[in-house]
Amino acid sequence: MKWTYMKLICFSGIRYFLMLLVVFFLSLGFGLLPASHADSNSSTAEDNVFGDEKNAFGGENAAASEAASFSMAADDNQIVLNGFLEIERGARVGESENHEETWVLANERVRLKTSKSVDKGGFDLKIDFVKDGITRKTEVDIREARLRYSPFRWMDLSIGKQVATWGVGDLIFINDLFPKNWVNLFTGRDIESLKDASNAVRITSYLGNWTWDVVWTPEFDPDSTPTGCRFSVFDPNQGMPVANTESCGEPVSVEEQNNKDENGEIAMRLKTLFGSQEVALYAYNGFWKNPKGLKFSPAAGLFIPFYPRLGVYGLSSEGQLGPGIVFFEAGHYRSYEDEDGTNPLIENSNVRGMVGYKYQFSADLTLSGQVMSEKMLNYDNYEDHVPVGLIAKDEVRNTVTLRLMQTAQQETLRMSFFVYHRPQHRDDYLRYWVNKRLDDHFDVTVGGNVFSGHPDYLDSEFGMLRKDDNAFVRVKYIF
Repeated sequence: MKWTYMKLICFSGIRYFLMLLVVFFLSLGFGLLPASHADSNSSTAEDNVFGDEKNAFGGENAAASEAASFSMAADDNQIVLNGFLEIERGARVGESENHEETWVLANERVRLKTSKSVDKGGFDLKIDFVKDGITRKTEVDIREARLRYSPFRWMDLSIGKQVATWGVGDLIFINDLFPKNWVNLFTGRDIESLKDASNAVRITSYLGNWTWDVVWTPEFDPDSTPTGCRFSVFDPNQGMPVANTESCGEPVSVEEQNNKDENGEIAMRLKTLFGSQEVALYAYNGFWKNPKGLKFSPAAGLFIPFYPRLGVYGLSSEGQLGPGIVFFEAGHYRSYEDEDGTNPLIENSNVRGMVGYKYQFSADLTLSGQVMSEKMLNYDNYEDHVPVGLIAKDEVRNTVTLRLMQTAQQETLRMSFFVYHRPQHRDDYLRYWVNKRLDDHFDVTVGGNVFSGHPDYLDSEFGMLRKDDNAFVRVKYIF
């Protein structure tokens, strides 16, 4: 632990260390407040990333943070409408080379949610009304609008806009190829907002001790990654991170890359229990969720990013080992548009494996860590075709993560420290926050995002954001 803190201070610089001190004193101040009467079992979704996947990142059921926010005890003739009002602010720390705007997050958000269950079915509705101070727009974000139906005792159907999530990693996703909004994470929004909703059909079948899930998304939904609006984005034409204030809220276009009848995705999972271990098999057919390909446009005279076709096959396991929980996940990524690895402008096929361990030192303190390794396939072919002057990617890329969670005051005070470190890319990402549940209605969160990168790897996911560190605060009123 001592080495980790020293390394953090070194790569972050003095201004990042001051940010940590501010959060420490804020958490100390919160700790001096009297404990509220809020339910001690109400925890945020980020606290439960290792728990029931239905609660992680706002899965099929409400995230745990919302479980405390909504009392859905309606009788057969009544539908209860509940929700919250949230003010979100995030400001850049230090000067950016590309952005003059200080704010990266300036939202006022009202969420309304309702649900109804009847014989063999029901519906769920969750809508956000958002005033965005960055884009100067007021938007309606439908987080969930789905119908549920059980035609047989062994089958459940879910149709409509919904969030799906599976896998066992903590902010590492190998077999979870459902859309994610990384911009929300990097600006300091609640962890639930990391998972985007899709228009999809989900079929869940129960076959003895096995559960089989199939999720079909008729239209491809990519991840939302930095586009140059709130954060810098690497421009392959200029060879450097740049700003693009015209791209707020818009992912890279997918309109021209495929025929519309071939633009869907399908994901499958088969899981069961072997003793104390939960084991799952996965399959996915669709596209890379980030624009992992480049095409040259003669008309524009530029390289245009696109999403190549992708197939993934994988497995995972999770269960008790010694005093803690061990979890493992692996996947084979097949890049259909560059199967022999000879096109350096399209991501090669690769294999990925991750192992992690979570240990609870006490009822209030939990430490967890993960190590993931990615190995590029057909590397010799790739290396032979890398253009002169372009730095070749590493054949093996590793990622190490560490999370420290501390709770106090009957779990109404929570603190989280999470860090990515990638030695080959020479980049790092730190996310930390302190949350205080003041009473049954008010909830306050403060924290920050810190990025680090090496000048030789400015095209890496965190390296291109190295001048975009920010601090955030969220105030929520639950009604």
